[in-house]
Amino acid sequence: MKILRKNVPGGVVIAFVCIAGAMAYSLGYMMAMRKFNDVVAYNQERANMYSKLSEIDKMIRQEYIGNVDEKELMSDICDGYVRGLESDSCKYLTSDEYKECMSDKTSDENSVKYEVLGDNIGYIKINSLANNTGDMFVDALRALFGEGVRKVILDIRGLDGTNLEYIEKCFDSLSRNGDSIKSIDKKGNKEIVYKTDADRMDIKFAVIVDSDTEGVPELIASACKDSGFGRVIGEKTKGNTVYEKTSELSDGSGLIFPIAHLVTQKEQILTNKGVLPDDEVILDSDKKELFRRGELSHDEDIQFQKAVDSLA
Repeated sequence: MKILRKNVPGGVVIAFVCIAGAMAYSLGYMMAMRKFNDVVAYNQERANMYSKLSEIDKMIRQEYIGNVDEKELMSDICDGYVRGLESDSCKYLTSDEYKECMSDKTSDENSVKYEVLGDNIGYIKINSLANNTGDMFVDALRALFGEGVRKVILDIRGLDGTNLEYIEKCFDSLSRNGDSIKSIDKKGNKEIVYKTDADRMDIKFAVIVDSDTEGVPELIASACKDSGFGRVIGEKTKGNTVYEKTSELSDGSGLIFPIAHLVTQKEQILTNKGVLPDDEVILDSDKKELFRRGELSHDEDIQFQKAVDSLA
C-alpha cells in the first residue's frame, strides 16, 4: 500500500500554532477576568459594609452623650451580622455560650418512650435528641422485637435537632446495610458523612411526621421512604436538613453556620422542600395543641390511627 505524504508549508503550521495560542490565551483571559470581577465585587461589598459601620461609629463617638460598652457593642455587631443572614441555622455565641455549647453532652432519660399496642404493633415516640437517643431507640426496638412485635409506629412529630450522631442508629434501623447519608456543599462537592453497616431487624415501620419535624429527624422519614420498609404519615416536614460547622473565634466566642446540605439516599436536597408524606393527614389546630401538651389520646389522633391502618 502506497502512503501519500504531503508537505505542509511552514507558514500554515506557524499560523495554526498562533491561532491555537491565541485561543488558549483568550480562554485563560476570560477565566481570569471572571475571577477578577468576582473578587472586585466581593471586595466592594466588604468596603461598603465597613464604610457604613465606620460612619456610624464616628458619629457616635463624636456626639453621643451616653457610654459605649465596647465588649457589648462588638458582640451585638457580630450577632447582627449573623441575624442578617435570616437563617435559623446561623448563630453567634458569646464566649460563655460557646463554652456551654461545647460542653453540652447531656443525656435525656425521657428521650425515647415505647409501648406495645394491640395486634402486635409497637409504638415508639422520640421526644428529644440527646447523646443517648440512639441507644435508647435500639433498646426499645429490641424490647418490642422480643415481645413478638414486627410492626412499629415511629412518632417523630415536633422533633428537631442538628446533631447527626444522635440519629445514626435510628437511620440504621430504617435503611439497608450500606445505605449512606451524604452532604453537598456550595460547590457541589459530595461527601459521605455516615454509612450504615448494621443488619436491620425485620420490622415494618410507619413514621409519623408533621410541619415541626425539622433537621436530622427529617432524614429518618426520608430513609423510610427511600428504603421501602414503611410509610410516612402526617404532614410535610419543615425542610431544614443542613450540615453545620461550629467554629471558635479569636476572642473565645463562637459561630455556628451551615456549610452543606444533608441529602437523602437518593441525593435529594430537602432544604426548603421537606419530606412529603405517603399519606397526608392534617391535625386541626386544637388537636395539634393537645398533642404538643401530651394530652391527645390515640383514639382522637387521626395521624396515629392512619399509621395503625397502614400497618394492617
